Amino acid sequence: MRMKEWVKKQGLTYRQLASAMGISASVLCQKLNGQTKWQEDDLRWLNDHYGLSSDFVLGLPARSDERLGVVS
Repeated sequence: MRMKEWVKKQGLTYRQLASAMGISASVLCQKLNGQTKWQEDDLRWLNDHYGLSSDFVLGLPARSDERLGVVS
């Protein structure tokens, strides 16, 4: 539930973030609680406005460059 913590640290209310995203506060709450899936448009909006990666929003573990096969 990283996103719930992130929202709190930003000093945002669910209503404020939901309004900015163009969704209802109840839908945002459902997404934050894992009851409804994040949509591609949500992920894109969060990345465009806050620089959040989809992995972060989805609660996926951080990936290292080595696991991705990236060679420095």
